Amino acid sequence: MRNAVIDQTGRRIKVIHFIWWIPHYRVPIFRRLSQNTNFNFEVCAGDNTDIGRGAKVASASEVGKIEGVNWRRLESRRIKSRPFKDFEWLPEAVKIAWKEDIDVVISLGYQSFSNTLIRVICKIRGIPLIEWTQGVKREEKGFRWLIRKLYFKWARAFLIYGEFARDFFASHGFKKEQLFVVRNSLDYDTQKELREKISPDQIKKCRAEFGAASEDSRLIFNSGRLERGKKLDLLIKAVAMLKKIGRNVHLVLIGDGREKEALQNLCREHHIEDCVLFYGACYDEDALSLIISASDMCVVPGEVGLVAMHSLVYGTPLLTCENTRGMHGPEIEAIKEGKTGGYFKDNDLDDLVTKMEEMLYPISCKKKMSDNCKEIIDNYYTPEYQERIVVQALNYCLPPEKRIPVPN
Repeated sequence: MRNAVIDQTGRRIKVIHFIWWIPHYRVPIFRRLSQNTNFNFEVCAGDNTDIGRGAKVASASEVGKIEGVNWRRLESRRIKSRPFKDFEWLPEAVKIAWKEDIDVVISLGYQSFSNTLIRVICKIRGIPLIEWTQGVKREEKGFRWLIRKLYFKWARAFLIYGEFARDFFASHGFKKEQLFVVRNSLDYDTQKELREKISPDQIKKCRAEFGAASEDSRLIFNSGRLERGKKLDLLIKAVAMLKKIGRNVHLVLIGDGREKEALQNLCREHHIEDCVLFYGACYDEDALSLIISASDMCVVPGEVGLVAMHSLVYGTPLLTCENTRGMHGPEIEAIKEGKTGGYFKDNDLDDLVTKMEEMLYPISCKKKMSDNCKEIIDNYYTPEYQERIVVQALNYCLPPEKRIPVPN
């Protein structure tokens, strides 16, 4: 590996990433970038943790305590009054962009006054800016897309979560060479270590604890907030219908939320209390790794996001609804029909039941899909993969003499 890239003043190439907050799942990739000795990567993050939807973020009290992450805490102000609706404002970010010696800025967040000002400052100072973004989840047009396109045009390069967004941008005037698919990742190293330690006996015992000990029984799970938008009532009704036709399917719901009591009542109404376990919220990866590894399938009737990576990394396929309305996160691209999971018609209970039965009987789909699930995560959804893509995007923005060695 080449030595660290040093500029004419004797300092390493400096990359600043402005972000509203640090989601816990981002810590592994931020750690890899912070520990890359070929450049100086620093996360400048807001201290607001009131972001809703049950997201788990690194709190302000953890600044400096997350080993290996260069994190500078910025005061975060949120504007919730109309017409702005959840606009973030990081005053110190604007000051940093204006005064400090920076080679590349990585920006995140469309609804942010400070990020808009940072774009102007970067243009004035000649600092290349990279946008780390979902981009789009569905076809966009009209005035909304016009405004977003003008905003995105300020960026030199893009770190985009998925191929759909990359192709959409490319078809709307952006250069293909400035679009880098960075995807997403969880705590992959920990998860890989755990999955290799889990024994067949542990899986057998876990299945028995959830009532799926017999050969004809199947174990499925869902992980996420128990909220109305998750459509978990559809999943419970599907389990009930499968039971009526003699299919012994047990469901574990991992998570908590406002709909818990209503969902429990629904289970009693359909007489499947013995088939559905409300496990509660869980952030213990040891426990989660065993439940997911022991399950035949993950079923998500509503929006799919990070749960796709969480399920697939342990070799467990995922079934969800078709993405006709662009509701899913970009992680949906990891779900390949017949290889890593499947799809049913959105809001169609009968089709959900049909697909569940097809994938679970007579032989569990996991037997033929498990290796495919692990492989797609191992190849494309890891901090190591993301680090390589981030460095490629940085090099696109830097002059030849400042370019950074790309990790193998």
